[in-house]
Amino acid sequence: MDNYTAYFEKQKYTRIGLLIFGTIITWLLLVNLLQVNFDLGVFSENQSNLMGTGKQAAQSTVTEHNFVHFENRMSPPAVHHYSISIKPDESLDSLFKKYHLDDKNLWQITQLPLYHNFASPLYINQKVTIESKNHHLEKLVYPLKDHKVIVFRSTDKGYKALIKTPHYTARAVYLQGSIKHSLYTAAHRAGLNSATISQLTTIFSSDIDFKKDLHKGDSFKVVVMEHYKHSKPIKSGVILAAQIKIGHKLYTAIRDMSPKGKSSYYTAYGINLQKAFLRAPIHYKFISSPFNLHRMHPILHIVRPHLGVDLAAPYGTPIHASSDGRIRFMGRLGGYGNVIIIQNNVKYSTRFAHMERFAKGMHRGKHVKEGEVIGYVGATGLATGPHLHYELRVYGKPVNPMTSKLPNAAPIAKTQRISFEHYAENLEQHYHFENKEIKH
Repeated sequence: MDNYTAYFEKQKYTRIGLLIFGTIITWLLLVNLLQVNFDLGVFSENQSNLMGTGKQAAQSTVTEHNFVHFENRMSPPAVHHYSISIKPDESLDSLFKKYHLDDKNLWQITQLPLYHNFASPLYINQKVTIESKNHHLEKLVYPLKDHKVIVFRSTDKGYKALIKTPHYTARAVYLQGSIKHSLYTAAHRAGLNSATISQLTTIFSSDIDFKKDLHKGDSFKVVVMEHYKHSKPIKSGVILAAQIKIGHKLYTAIRDMSPKGKSSYYTAYGINLQKAFLRAPIHYKFISSPFNLHRMHPILHIVRPHLGVDLAAPYGTPIHASSDGRIRFMGRLGGYGNVIIIQNNVKYSTRFAHMERFAKGMHRGKHVKEGEVIGYVGATGLATGPHLHYELRVYGKPVNPMTSKLPNAAPIAKTQRISFEHYAENLEQHYHFENKEIKH
């Protein structure tokens, strides 16, 4: 066979192969076209059936089935991811509007304990991550301090929140118990550790005498932030909310953060549980001499009013300001020895005597905050040993600081009132807190 004949023979087989391939493609296109027409026909029939009445209603079952079948062939809604660097004047509310997210979702996450207690306003260049689907918030990563974040996720039961750090995660945990012998035993059995139990008693210490007031059958409820590492609990954090029921009396504490970032505990009515004054401004061993208007002076041996309480403590024990105020006097004052007098407001003043030395930075006219260290325990002036002589005066008249009724700290701010009330209602619904609390 010469080269010319071989060439035509090869071209013949090539044409045959292309013809077969084209025939197959044509059949596939035809079948696909018929399927699309069938689906469109079903959809058209469904539309007419859905608009029909009377006898056509009998075909509704078939119609719904076919309509769902058509819908299932469509693509699922897309999940949108946004990584946002906060700009000036941006807030979570403005981000929800910018990305067309449901306002209801915003309200739901702001009522969660972790957001309510730890999320401070956003500032420039903070990173926020948002995932959404059909304008519904699926996931939000909200920045906190120290590289921590709160992660909010949408679930079938609403939103769940976790605080994450490079080392551990945190979540709100609900615990409850009934008292049989003591609060400590019942709380420990319910899952609270010693530090959390101590925190619980401190929160209610102004209203409850835990040695005398509690009885068998009294109960408590606590929402506490627990820390986990690899799904194992490693420590307990702050109490977010707590409720103690003694007989028919109900005491509630709800943690809330002020716009300035200071946290306090409030009743369900927004009254601050923290008193405006500390009962004892030092960690003392015992009261060496109580408030007594007819005391025999241990050194002078004459009857002389003792206008404060003496709190015995070792030399050098830190002394704390019992309330916010301005230092009116600081120096040596007769039998008081080294003394600081603080004018707390128009009505109240406090006096701290027999100090060994003053804290660094203290001076007359300085404004001090509650809990700030102002000096250290000593025995200067007329003193038989190291102790703090502590006085509380109302319009200049001395009163017993250990028994007098102390004013509460500032209530919940008016600007936070509505948000706080919604949060309290949310606790009642999610954690079964009762709402018949006694008003203080």
